[in-house]
Amino acid sequence: MNGLEALQITQKYIDITAAGQTDVEGATRIDMQGFHEAVFVTQLGTITGSGQVDVTVRHKATDAAGDKTTLTGQLIGSANSDKAIVLSIVNPVERYLDLIIERSVANSEVDNVLVILRRANDHPVAQPSAIADSAAAIAPATA
Repeated sequence: MNGLEALQITQKYIDITAAGQTDVEGATRIDMQGFHEAVFVTQLGTITGSGQVDVTVRHKATDAAGDKTTLTGQLIGSANSDKAIVLSIVNPVERYLDLIIERSVANSEVDNVLVILRRANDHPVAQPSAIADSAAAIAPATA
């Protein structure tokens, strides 16, 4: 088994191009069925002056709209342009996750958010149609 057989990649979970100071979240929830870890990679663009970007995750037992509970102990943030914020949620109590991006003080750009679901129960894991191709090299020889 290679490493790609045990994970699934969600391309552009959140795709934001305009700078702003508003909170942003994904249009859909991340379904953790069959996985034990979700890694959210938030790619930041330009952060103006004293701008700040914080990310946090909420969870819920169902995919229905409505109140979700914010997970404790995992709020992280950055005021650095062109950097990434990486947040890993392992063994969440509820099945569905939402990433919340809080942009404050001054304009901040978020280029995109990639979600990697890891530690799958069953292998191999099918990738969504947005992933054009993938490959794994196990102990590759040099050319």
